[in-house]
Amino acid sequence: VLGDLHLPEEDFISVMTSVSQINAYKPKYVLIGDWCSFNSINHHESNKYLNKVMYYQQSLEDELEESTAKLNKFVDMTENCEFLIIHSNHDEFLDKWLNSGEIEKDKQNAVTGMKLYLSYAEHKDPYFRYSLNKRIKFLKKGELFSINGVVLSNHGHVGLCGSKANSTTYVKTYSKSITGHTHSPKIEDSNYTVGTCSKLNLTYTNHLSNWAFANALVHKNGVVQLIF
Repeated sequence: VLGDLHLPEEDFISVMTSVSQINAYKPKYVLIGDWCSFNSINHHESNKYLNKVMYYQQSLEDELEESTAKLNKFVDMTENCEFLIIHSNHDEFLDKWLNSGEIEKDKQNAVTGMKLYLSYAEHKDPYFRYSLNKRIKFLKKGELFSINGVVLSNHGHVGLCGSKANSTTYVKTYSKSITGHTHSPKIEDSNYTVGTCSKLNLTYTNHLSNWAFANALVHKNGVVQLIF
């Protein structure tokens, strides 16, 4: 399980180290949360004009093209394993944007938004136009995936009944789990939290933080190990 990827804002050294780990340990599956940042349609930044001018001028189409190209390159550097993309909170930026009807106002992203909207509405793969590697699969929202008794498909952003999540919730819910989302690796009882593979200094990082580069490995006997 990789730390949150956040393409195209990945940390190059962290990603290349992760590739080396994958090729060394030869896992059957690699899981990725927050595969794309979706900064181009981030609702948290929609009213921050200065931030848009300074940091977020990339269109949705350009962001998706760059992110899918980088994801393909990342996968191509590994051998045989299947990549599973976990539904995450940054994926939901796109859901919220499409549901809000902002397409009408967002001239830069309108055409791309309409194509994605149609794909979603017809229950089709929204990213089919980007020719992703066949070893990449997107898990559906709420789809459960576990290995050796360890639940891997909950990104860590949703708690019980849609409440805000925390490690304690997952300890009480699952016998063992690996989550992400916070970018701050830790172990709390039976819940393991991975870090990030993104740059550590993003626009929403507030000065001091406990973000770190960290992945997790599930061994054949069900033991979980954080790898920094």
